[in-house]
Amino acid sequence: MTEPSFNFNEEDILIEPQAKPIIEDKYERKTYQFVYHQKEKKRVFRGVKEVRKAIRRDQKGLVILAADTHPFDVISSFPVNCENKGLSYYFVKSKSMLSKASGTKQTASVVMIREPEDKEDKKSYQKLLEKAQEMAAKTQTFIMYE
Repeated sequence: MTEPSFNFNEEDILIEPQAKPIIEDKYERKTYQFVYHQKEKKRVFRGVKEVRKAIRRDQKGLVILAADTHPFDVISSFPVNCENKGLSYYFVKSKSMLSKASGTKQTASVVMIREPEDKEDKKSYQKLLEKAQEMAAKTQTFIMYE
């Protein structure tokens, strides 16, 4: 099975201002490719319901959110939940590309990749995870605790 092309027109996308941190273009394409390969190995949770359940059950992995999700309230709780559980996350620009990569017919606003077991995939996963942690350090979010 050949890998689909992950090209899109950025002018057609309306990115929410609250969607931070957004991954760089260089890593965005790598993200889509990695999600596509992990989908074939059944290591991807896709969709709001599945990812929320995985986070609640303390699954470890990398959470990828779509910055052009409307209404944004659908995924607005994920950054806080990820920070509370110690998970790394970041936003990609295109919900349709994320859906294409994860293999869903409907659009997927959020995807979670579980930690891979094989050595080659672990390298790619570590690069994306390090980039997510680096961006999180630059983008400070403030969580209010009661």
